[in-house]
Amino acid sequence: MQDWNTKTFKISGKKRGMHAAPPQPRRHTNSNNTGMITQYPVRIPTRQAVTSVSHSVVSTPSRLSQRAAQSSLTWRRFLKQRWKTVIFGIVLVALLEIFIFNLPSWNTLHNTGVAQPFTAYSVTGMQETPRGWMITNPNNATLDITTSNQKIQFVHLNDVANPPKEDTVTYRIVTYFADSTTSHTLSNWLSMSSGDYRSRFINMGDCCHHMAIQFAGATNTIIPFKSITVNPKVLFQFSLARIVLMLLIVTLCLFFGPGSPLWSQQFSTRSFFQVSLLVGNTVILMILYYGMWKYSYGTVIWTGQHNVGWGWYSYDQYANLANSLLHGHTWLDLPVNHQLASLSNPYNPASRYTIAAQGGQYFWDHAYYNGHYYCYFGVIPAIIFFMPYEILSGGQWLPSAYSILWCVLIGAIFSTLFIVRLVKTYFTNVSAGAVLLAIWMMGIGSGILYHVFTCSFYSVPEAASYMFTLAALWCWLSSIKHPNK
Repeated sequence: MQDWNTKTFKISGKKRGMHAAPPQPRRHTNSNNTGMITQYPVRIPTRQAVTSVSHSVVSTPSRLSQRAAQSSLTWRRFLKQRWKTVIFGIVLVALLEIFIFNLPSWNTLHNTGVAQPFTAYSVTGMQETPRGWMITNPNNATLDITTSNQKIQFVHLNDVANPPKEDTVTYRIVTYFADSTTSHTLSNWLSMSSGDYRSRFINMGDCCHHMAIQFAGATNTIIPFKSITVNPKVLFQFSLARIVLMLLIVTLCLFFGPGSPLWSQQFSTRSFFQVSLLVGNTVILMILYYGMWKYSYGTVIWTGQHNVGWGWYSYDQYANLANSLLHGHTWLDLPVNHQLASLSNPYNPASRYTIAAQGGQYFWDHAYYNGHYYCYFGVIPAIIFFMPYEILSGGQWLPSAYSILWCVLIGAIFSTLFIVRLVKTYFTNVSAGAVLLAIWMMGIGSGILYHVFTCSFYSVPEAASYMFTLAALWCWLSSIKHPNK
């Protein structure tokens, strides 16, 4: 506070108490219409006042600190107003996890099913071995199950004590209704993981007394199960990944809902808080991708060669292509069935189906030409992912699921960079909430989640295209001068 000495002077002939500066104030005179002299003091601060003012200037917070403090206060007020919403979201997540996602456990709470060997039912086209049941007839490897006193709600396939490996088992369901003679076959082939307990449950919906499980595979394929439980009790299980995903959805609804400070703050990359939100937002999206990828068991399911009834799938097609390129040729190292090679028209689907029905092997979604199979998908992923991995690992093949994971994680980073560059170039007056929401819309609305969860070789070119497209868009926008400059 400024310290002024008091001095008495005259205004219009009257004495007034005013502040003036010692020792001898300068006076400016001015003649008005009345001819009287008006005297004005010049305020000169003392040394004590100057020192006080200088200290106040130094102690004044910077504009950036003021904004940070104001933003922190705004968020505290917002969260204080939304505490009921937070509690409601947590309670909702708990109820969904306990009662909805574990509904099969509640429905089978009183079930008393016990494990029975396959031999307790009718088995055709398979032979029992110490490692499980071996397929002897690929066209009719079937386990037929009939119950008399209760309808079939669930069945669970129990693995052997020491399964050969965690592998994919392909099957489909046949149901018999009413007279138990007319069959209804599920057209789609399904898959289960022999190493995943919950994957080996089959939900029959309490619909029939008679069902059959048809297994797909070539001759001598091992089905690593020896017993089956009809109407078992499904174990109650908390899923940490599912709980985290639901809490993430609640958090997004809270922060992107009406009244959120994100909608009132103008987007700026000069704000440390907003840059932190961008980084955190991208990291959360990448964790979501990784969680879905891990939950899909893509490194187990989408590997190797599998018979799906009408033909064979080779899920390591890109790894095989990389191996072929490293050995100096473009054709894939896959066996060619002699029946296929002897056909006058090997491109006739009916002829191929006939070979499959007779137990022969031909590979689906491969290009066959002059006695060799070829990969007709883009070669770039094989060059940048699969070939370096095989070289560095000493000949090991890279599962397709890992290349997909790398592509989507890198794509998430370029997605954020692209949207930020797009906003800074063309939409300079948008809110921080709009930018963050746009990143989430790009991340979960572009269809990439399907490829994260279905990590077959089909998803490799799509995931690579997603990554390269976003990187190219960011580079392109970065090379353009701002239109307003």
